[in-house]
Amino acid sequence: MSENFISHLEEQIRHHNDLYWQKGTPEISDVEYDRLVETLRSWDPQNPLLKKVEAPAAAGEKIVHTKPMLSLDKVYTKESLRQWMAKVARTQDEPFLVQPKYDGISGKLEHGVLVTRGDGRVGVNITDKLAIIDIESEKRDGILGEIVIRNSAFETMYSHVLTKAGTPFKNSRNAVAGIVANDGVEFYLKQGARLTFVDYETNTHPLKLNEFAEKWDGIQHSIEQLDYPMDGIVVRLQDATYAESLGYTEHHPRGAMALKFTNESVESVVTGFTLSIGKRGTLAATAQIEPRDIGGVTVTNVKVPVIDTLDGQPGILSGGIRVGSKVRVERAGDVIPYLAEVLEVGEAAPTAITDCPVCGSKLVRDGANLFCRNPECGEQQLNQLYFSVMTVGMFGIGKEIVRAIMDITGIRDFLGFMRLDGSLLVGQEGFGKTRITAIMDEIEKARRCTPELFLTALNVPELGKKASEELLKIYSVDEIIGGLTIAQLLRANGIGEVMAKRISEGLVEKQAYIQELRKEFELSQSAPAPEGDAICFTGKSTRPRSEMHQAAREKGLVPVDAVTSTTKYLVVADPNSTSSKVVKARKMGVTILSEEQFWAL
Repeated sequence: MSENFISHLEEQIRHHNDLYWQKGTPEISDVEYDRLVETLRSWDPQNPLLKKVEAPAAAGEKIVHTKPMLSLDKVYTKESLRQWMAKVARTQDEPFLVQPKYDGISGKLEHGVLVTRGDGRVGVNITDKLAIIDIESEKRDGILGEIVIRNSAFETMYSHVLTKAGTPFKNSRNAVAGIVANDGVEFYLKQGARLTFVDYETNTHPLKLNEFAEKWDGIQHSIEQLDYPMDGIVVRLQDATYAESLGYTEHHPRGAMALKFTNESVESVVTGFTLSIGKRGTLAATAQIEPRDIGGVTVTNVKVPVIDTLDGQPGILSGGIRVGSKVRVERAGDVIPYLAEVLEVGEAAPTAITDCPVCGSKLVRDGANLFCRNPECGEQQLNQLYFSVMTVGMFGIGKEIVRAIMDITGIRDFLGFMRLDGSLLVGQEGFGKTRITAIMDEIEKARRCTPELFLTALNVPELGKKASEELLKIYSVDEIIGGLTIAQLLRANGIGEVMAKRISEGLVEKQAYIQELRKEFELSQSAPAPEGDAICFTGKSTRPRSEMHQAAREKGLVPVDAVTSTTKYLVVADPNSTSSKVVKARKMGVTILSEEQFWAL
């Protein structure tokens, strides 16, 4: 009986591993999967399946990690986490580091080579994907992190990014897995797809054991606000030497623990809807529900889709959710509540949505969203202006202050804000002398922002910070805002045809406005790029990559991670290789060298 039961558990776990990691179509929640694993552990603690670290399929050569990238042990309650911290702490002052547990694909960037975690011991080289990856780290190399898609990017950009089967991705994790597993990058590069490789150290909060009761809730709240997909929180010992001394199991290090988000759910009834407009005119909806308590928090609002989603979640427009609908709401790990299921549609008439809730303009459907196309829509203008204000570093000016300034002065865009006459605010409610002075000081400081922040603040579609940084490696800020052709834009690393078209159109459409705005700024300079021709290394070599990079610098060359139009040399073990990087280099006219030819330079 026990052998049959264990075999059944093994079969179930392998089945769900394949669905989750290889096919990207999970049938059960993480919590249900973990229950299967824990049941197997209780019946057969030494089962080899418990020691196996699963990972998504990926294209590329296999690479053995010099140090294993193991999974993490996990707990499901705050109290269990505190008990673990107390167990490993040497004193009440033991320092820990608290970080998000990102829900993506683990990787390591070392010597310019990006490798997935794989099974923890052998990963896959996905360096070719760097062309569509934004790296968020203070370091340039030696980065351990997670490949994800920002939540905001998935909601906007990925409504237009399709799989090779021609269908949209169901969620951000499936999108990451699908793109990483794809052989080559051109298919997604042309669609403007972007991934983010976020350093695990980027969003880190220090916490001592004796501060847990006082600071934990605040730290967790701060992590919840991040724009990343997450399925938990990681706590690790700050003292790396001590953590290393605790050792490892075959599956996880003993000096770190993950608090996994578990899904608490309640049933409630929809009492109404609130509609809002984003900075690109996208219509969003929030449902008001009868108050319910989830994990000690009273929930009264939940985000709901306007249009039926591809994974079957009903939207307002179709009448699949309406006033009176009975719904199940989940709050995973104390993050923002979301609609899990519509249990009963209800008998009330569907809510009609035809006009913008702010300006009254007719809404237009485009793909999976409804849009307000009125450029004079007040909420769009507010959101765009606030985005620009934050981008250039005016962090002391909150959104409601921006709204009030717009109401008082009639200002509707960033140019008007940069030309703000502070005297117009004198005597207005909420604007004393100190606040007005602070606002004007913020504006003056912002005039000296860096070129990439200025370009990002223009609110041109697809011209984000990463794209701006890449363009500035080739062109001056004035050349960029003067209007580049699509062919010129395509010279920049990471910019595909779809992105280039949108950037070009946006710059042309706003040309006069941008030129006037440019006059308001005395841009500072970004850190100067190293001088010298760019050289890229790929594949295996006879010497460590760090040594190759140092030799390149001594030859007056600048090592880079990816092949672009500005790269002069690509060094490969086999110059006749047909790898994607070599093919790209040939198309761009990059000189391809063998390792022997490199040393002879």
